[in-house]
Parts: sequence; C-alpha cells; structure tokens
Amino acid sequence: MPRPNYIEYRIGSQSAYVRADKLREIREVDVIVFDCEGVLIDISESIRRATGHVEKGRVLIADKALDWLETLIGGPRFGIVSGSLADTARRVLGDTLDRFDSAAQVWLEVEAAESDTGASLCKLSPYPLIRASEPFKPYNRVLYVRGTIPDLLMAENAGDGFLFAGVASNEEARSGLLDAGSAMVLASVNLLPTVLRLLK
Repeated sequence: MPRPNYIEYRIGSQSAYVRADKLREIREVDVIVFDCEGVLIDISESIRRATGHVEKGRVLIADKALDWLETLIGGPRFGIVSGSLADTARRVLGDTLDRFDSAAQVWLEVEAAESDTGASLCKLSPYPLIRASEPFKPYNRVLYVRGTIPDLLMAENAGDGFLFAGVASNEEARSGLLDAGSAMVLASVNLLPTVLRLLK
C-alpha cells in the first residue's frame, strides 16, 4: 500500500506531518487521549538503572501546550490510556495529572487487576481507548496520541470517530508511522497545539 500524501509543517527545528485526506477529521477533534511513557513522561533513565522504582523522571508535555489544547478543543477534555505503572506515572506527572479527568484515565495494570475484561485488554483491542473517551460523550472526534504502529491499529479498531497521532523521536519511527498511515506524526507532543491551531 503506498504511503498517503502528507503536508509537512516546520515548527522551529522540528517537523510535523499531517495526512492531506484527514484535515477535515482533524479539525473536528474535541477529545485527546494520551499515552504516558514517551508522550507525557520520560522515565527512561529510571528504566535503564533498573531500580524498581522511579528516582528520576520528567514530564514531557508542557503546561503551556495543555493550556493551548484546552482552548482549541473546548476545555480539559483529556484522557490517558497507558501500560505504564500507574503509581510511577502519577509520581512523575505530579500536579499535571490533575488536568486529566480521573474517569478518563485507563491504567492497564489497574484495569486488569480490578476487572474481568482481560480479553479486552489484549494488544490492538480498542476497549481502553473507547473507555477513556466515554466521559466526554457526545464527542466529534477523539485523537489518540501514542508512538507505535500497534497503537495506530488500536485507534483504527476503535472506529470512525478515532484518529491517531504518532510521536516519533527518530527517523525510523517517523518513517514507520508515515508508511502505516498515521493521521499525524509529530517530533514532539508539544507540537500538537501548534499544528491544531494551524489547521483550525
């Protein structure tokens, strides 16, 4: 299957790519669901040290980016779907987590322990994404921001109301997400409000 046609936006020294045939749908986005590791937070130093708990981590998404996104989508209509350990992510995110509706936070380890939906939590299942979006019904479009092709397939499996934005920190990841047909590919999650603002 040939790569879709993309429009490249240069923002400072970084690039964002938007599928030309998805512009209308992207303009309708009014809910954004994020992954944690690699999108909202970076705990790679802690993982490399294999300490078993977080000694060090940093928030990747800027408060200013969340401010702009709230303005663009009509309020703090943010969710989380993550395979990261909930306690770890909460510790690193700190006050930033307060900006995410608690009913729209789906932590897969917690979900698996507290429910009998194990089959629905398998890779590519849209269940976590749909569940994180439910508190915002009715919505027009949900944008799922994550970093891998299986995540893109999860968004596709969720149905027509869902789009995928891939965050790719290197050329190989970016090329893979473009080839797979991601609606957007961003060098950083902090480019998202600028791109959405340009498309409004």
